[in-house]
Amino acid sequence: MTPSQLAGLRLVFRTVGVASAVCNMLVIVFVVRLKQFHKPLQYLQAILAASEVIQSIIYMIGNEIAASDVILCNIVGAVAHFIFTFCLLQNFIISLYCFISIMYRPSVADACWNYYHAYVWGVSTILLVVLFLMQALWQRGDVFGDATYECWISYKYAELRVDLFYIPLSIHFAMLVYMYSRILFRVSQVQKSMHLEGIQTGVIPPLSENCEEDSEATHTGKSILRRTKSIRNATNEKLLLKAGWLACGYVLSWTAPCATRLLALVPGAQIPYWLSVWGALGLASCGLWNSGIFFISWFWNDIVKLFRAKS
Repeated sequence: MTPSQLAGLRLVFRTVGVASAVCNMLVIVFVVRLKQFHKPLQYLQAILAASEVIQSIIYMIGNEIAASDVILCNIVGAVAHFIFTFCLLQNFIISLYCFISIMYRPSVADACWNYYHAYVWGVSTILLVVLFLMQALWQRGDVFGDATYECWISYKYAELRVDLFYIPLSIHFAMLVYMYSRILFRVSQVQKSMHLEGIQTGVIPPLSENCEEDSEATHTGKSILRRTKSIRNATNEKLLLKAGWLACGYVLSWTAPCATRLLALVPGAQIPYWLSVWGALGLASCGLWNSGIFFISWFWNDIVKLFRAKS
């Protein structure tokens, strides 16, 4: 990569990074100041926003300090690995919260609050400690250093970028796919039950001549309708939108960086510049997804009313 190309990538990181940091700071301010956002899900989003502010700063700092201040680059690299992992897991936890709220009920999701934090903070710390252990075992020099875009895991330990970040990222993405499959399967099952019972949304079957059969059919119809409404009400649709938005952002932001890191491990492989630009855009913008859906969901009811009025 030529110096001018690298300068272009740094410009992407610093331009988009500033926008990401500002948006996430606004999320924190709104959650702290406005009582309507004093809810578990919004608190989780505020925590993610705070970590993404730090992530944006790391990308804005870049890798230039690796040549001038090795100790500072090591410190930034350690913070970077912890924050990158933390953002990944916090993003997943928000989707998990939405999944539990939809499939069960919000009170169940709220009851897992301490487990969410134990998982995110615990795994992030463990993966950071493992890096220092691998440095002591392999003895290739400092485990943190110049990682092309930022100070992170050094090229001397390039395989650990995959083992301790991109593999966990792929595992959590697979779990996101599983959660969405469960939700869609449950919705389809409820719709199928409604069809088999001859029920249309909001309509209970007409009375039959047999009062006992009619009572049973009515009870079944009401039960199915309750299940349908519990899954497809406005709140759950908003939760599903929020989790889906974050999952899509997860894929769009990390696909190109993952591809570039894997290609870098292949001897003699040339990474196309367009892929590097996509990777830079993805990494720099990964903090915009959480803040974006925060504000979209805030005005979601107004957006729905606007589209309904036009239709």
